[in-house]
Amino acid sequence: MLDNMQERILSGFAWQSLTKFFVQTFSWVSTILVVRILSPADYGIVALSGLFTGLLMVIAEVGLGQGLIQKKQVSVETEDGIFVFSMLLGILTYALLYQLAPYIAEYYEVDILTDMLRLGGLGLILTVIRTVPFSRCMREMDFRYRSIVELVRNFLGMLTVLILAYSGYGVWSLMWGFVINRIADATLFLVKFDRLPRLKFNWTEISSVLEFGYKLMFATIMNFFSGKADAFFIARYLSESILGYYSMAMQLATMPLDKIGSIFTQVAFPAFSRMQDDLPTSRKFYLDTHKYLLAITYPMFAGLALIAEDLIVLVMTDKWSFSTPILQILCVINLLRISVILISPVLLARGHAGKILIFTTISTLSLSFGFFVGAQYSIHHVLLAWLVIYPLLYLGITIVCLNELEVKLGEYLGSMKSACIATLLMVLTIHSFREAVALEAGLIRLTADILVGGLSYTAVYFLLFKGEIEEIKYGLRKLFRKES
Repeated sequence: MLDNMQERILSGFAWQSLTKFFVQTFSWVSTILVVRILSPADYGIVALSGLFTGLLMVIAEVGLGQGLIQKKQVSVETEDGIFVFSMLLGILTYALLYQLAPYIAEYYEVDILTDMLRLGGLGLILTVIRTVPFSRCMREMDFRYRSIVELVRNFLGMLTVLILAYSGYGVWSLMWGFVINRIADATLFLVKFDRLPRLKFNWTEISSVLEFGYKLMFATIMNFFSGKADAFFIARYLSESILGYYSMAMQLATMPLDKIGSIFTQVAFPAFSRMQDDLPTSRKFYLDTHKYLLAITYPMFAGLALIAEDLIVLVMTDKWSFSTPILQILCVINLLRISVILISPVLLARGHAGKILIFTTISTLSLSFGFFVGAQYSIHHVLLAWLVIYPLLYLGITIVCLNELEVKLGEYLGSMKSACIATLLMVLTIHSFREAVALEAGLIRLTADILVGGLSYTAVYFLLFKGEIEEIKYGLRKLFRKES
């Protein structure tokens, strides 16, 4: 059984990695093309709309999907009850958003926001439709089908944005891309479902899932506010353009976290749920995934911060140059954020949604206060709030996770050692190269920095951490034998 679990985990990483590569490649190309047409204010409006549609989406889901994945056994009656309950919540939350949209638009003095919210709000209903079939897919650890759905929905969504943007639809191209993405996602997961859910509602059948889900829902709401509070206060006290610069910088800075980090979390939660009664296996899996997650993402964050100036001016033109220092600081913060993303799957899989709720509440209150104070002055003070508050939050939740898995401090630091050393040497090498070869800012320096950074990081790993390279090779060989 353990070998079968390991094979599914390896397969999950392989499929998710392959999918993310293709999705990210097309995303970069489409973003580069679209960003030259749309304005920072367009992205600011969409980000503002996402504050409200995202919040109501969390409420509509009520943590039911994760609750189904975490349970050891799920009956047909439970699935049917969750489906009906989810649909009712989705319809109610969309109706609420539809009525509130004009008032939200009036508050922010953005007239177009009314229709943007009503269109984007359709994602509420489309998302809850796929809750049950998606959860079953993850309980079975069918990462292959999930990856195919993700590839198709993102391709269709981004293609929609490109076509509409070049057809002159402006900001609407971004919102319609989101809606098409959600339609494809819901449709493909329903196709995977081998039956039509019965339209009946039995409170007893779903109560155990709701008991887990409501705690997760409140935790997710708190996490949502924590994640959106910066944009909320920037929009309120600074300007739409500043929010656009910040949102673009945040989007770039979090790409390794969202794209690479999500591969790990998407595989980790079902895996930890299936091994929740096996502490030694859970502990080893956590330390291994943490080590490889940092090994992949740390050089990305550090490298992105170093090449930010050349990258932004060359790719997005100098009208976005104000985003450069914002991007660099966010990359530094994300060195800690990426380390934290595995903690939630660990605690949730082991039934500790309450601990997640406590952490997210503290995180929301402290970060929101910092963003509120910072936004009274400038965007740089908002970034200062990140730098002061987040390290303390990181320390607190990491201690909770280590205690839960009975991980020693030395073991945890050991999982970080190789990535930290290799990344530091990479940064020093790039700086030394710049000092030795004084290239002007532009494409040549950007290309040289990327090549020098990539080669130096790889060389350090092969020279100092050859054992970890051999572990990766062994896992890949095992996976390829299985697939063949």
